[in-house]
Amino acid sequence: MTGVLFECTAGESAGRKIRIVDGQRLIIGRTEAAEWTFPHDREMSSRHFAVSCGAGGCAIQDLNSTNGTYVNGVRVVDALPENGAEIRAGRTLFRVTVEGAAPTGTTTPNQVPPDASSESNAEPAAVPNIGPDAIQNESEPPQYDDAKRVADSQNELNESVPPVVPTTAVDVNAGMDVGLVLIHVLNGPQTGRAHILRVGQSQTFGATQTADIAIPGDPYLSGQHFELLHNGDHCQIRDLKSTSGVWLNDVRVRRARLRSGDVILAGRTRFQVELEWKPRDPATGRTPAERPSLQDTESSPPSAGDLVEATPAVIDAALEIPLLELQNQTCFAAGMLPWINRNGETRLTVVVKATYELTAQGKLQVAAAQRPLQVGDKHYRDDPLAPVEFETELVPFKPLADIVLVGNAWPAQGQFATQVDVRLRVGHLTKVLRVIGDRHWSLPTYLNLVPTISTPKPFESMPITYDRAFGGIDPTSAAYCAENPQGTGYIGIVSPKSVHGKKLPNIEDPQHLIIACDTRPRPVGFGFYGRGWQPRLRYAGTYDERYQKERAPLPPLDFSNQFYNGAHPDLQVEGYLQGGEYVELENLSREGIQRFSLPTVFPRIALTRFDAADLARTAAIPGIELDPGLDEDDPIVPVLDTLVMIPDQRQVYLVYRAVFALADLENIDIARIRVFLPDGGTKNDS
Repeated sequence: MTGVLFECTAGESAGRKIRIVDGQRLIIGRTEAAEWTFPHDREMSSRHFAVSCGAGGCAIQDLNSTNGTYVNGVRVVDALPENGAEIRAGRTLFRVTVEGAAPTGTTTPNQVPPDASSESNAEPAAVPNIGPDAIQNESEPPQYDDAKRVADSQNELNESVPPVVPTTAVDVNAGMDVGLVLIHVLNGPQTGRAHILRVGQSQTFGATQTADIAIPGDPYLSGQHFELLHNGDHCQIRDLKSTSGVWLNDVRVRRARLRSGDVILAGRTRFQVELEWKPRDPATGRTPAERPSLQDTESSPPSAGDLVEATPAVIDAALEIPLLELQNQTCFAAGMLPWINRNGETRLTVVVKATYELTAQGKLQVAAAQRPLQVGDKHYRDDPLAPVEFETELVPFKPLADIVLVGNAWPAQGQFATQVDVRLRVGHLTKVLRVIGDRHWSLPTYLNLVPTISTPKPFESMPITYDRAFGGIDPTSAAYCAENPQGTGYIGIVSPKSVHGKKLPNIEDPQHLIIACDTRPRPVGFGFYGRGWQPRLRYAGTYDERYQKERAPLPPLDFSNQFYNGAHPDLQVEGYLQGGEYVELENLSREGIQRFSLPTVFPRIALTRFDAADLARTAAIPGIELDPGLDEDDPIVPVLDTLVMIPDQRQVYLVYRAVFALADLENIDIARIRVFLPDGGTKNDS
């Protein structure tokens, strides 16, 4: 199994390391919204970037961070860093070590990846998806087998025109936007030629006439190799799933923002980027739009009177773009939740809930009747004062995985018993509870010096609920158990009135049994843990007068997403569930023991985004026909953050969750959300 070691080499957290394996995804950032956090780096965003691991190595995706993610000094959106590459996020530096790979760090000029599909009809080899932000159909940068080709390519490059001197030394100027973008060809048949990109324009580059800019003299260039998009404030490059990839300053990228002086390598052809800057109009805050052209000759920009203002209504009518349209192509339940985090950033959470049935052979199969999403909490007996039986799945984010069991304790062989130990095992996590028949304290008068516990009553089955665990309220002393106000057995002051007849809990920790009336163990259980109970309540943050004046309606600064984890604190798992975990339930069903493994195939979620500002610029340019065709992003694999087992019904349901950046609630930039299974079917393996 391939592994990637991610090591922090500079910053206040230097020396920290973490290892991820095939199919795993890790989110790195400053706050609890990330999985690996660096709270001391104030220049790092709350969820700064994600790193995925697969058979092909490591993939990096910037998560719309404020200050950007850099690979070997190149600001990237998606990239495939090589072994030894340096990643910078905020003030923190990381080094990537791909296990089993040679420490190269960056690609040398001679490592020009050929496009095999240009010379033969062979299909490029498929590469497995490498995680939530996987890059489809990518391959490792191949090396030349023919030394002469390497020499010829380098000689051709050495004889090319001198590099272009950028017109500006910086990428972003206050009050400035990018005007013309010049793409200079540095080598090959078009050496010395400059291609022009104007505001609102996009151009594709490739080897065939299907590309806007055709470069037929490079046999290693794909038919449509890459695309450049100019939206006014910046220019972006996007790999069009070429066979050999796009290299920006010797770093392989999928999508990245361009700067003056950047060198692009596609096939054997190198290009250099030159950005021209223009001041914004003080009245509109924008640069004057320019008339686009696919020719390489310049033309004068139109006057302001030639431009048509593109309002949102005009764009919507012309393109008929859907907003947040959920396309669920599975039999599972799916839903979504827009929300705003404590930093004021808008997010969209997509939730998939899959229900399985346990067969007689101990296998999980997709249930014919799928449980719907639980949009609100469901209490036992529909009594709002009773414990929660099923908690809502529509929560923004869970930093840990919840393991929950809703059911009963069953003594062995269907016999009555006064006590029984029940055991839950999921992967490496094991939890044992002792379930005891009904008992009560006896202290009729002060003449009884020591309170006594009555003999437990036999039972056939016992609900494992928190109203049968330690806790509750002692009216005599006006005290209560903050960890479980709905429980039983809590005694504030030892007196005949508060002790005599007090019901003891049925569910205890076998390592911390109640032996005296002043014993106060931690409440234990397998079900959903109350939001108003400690320690969960403290994650909700502080809602005082200062909060009302300075923060509302945003979450408090001390709010933690762990508040959304609903399992008992002992049943919350770091790193989420990976699928395939072995599960064993003992004395939690009539048959005594249930054994099975969790499904290993996860659903996929793919977004179709659009840039409303870019559409507005395009619609404002005469002669441009608005195109409603939108590209779908590469699918991601959501995390498995909730496992709920219902042994008496031989059912299990799993909740998968993914969080996406959203422009804001008034200017939504996501058209569609597609949920599907990787094989196109509706069943997962077990």
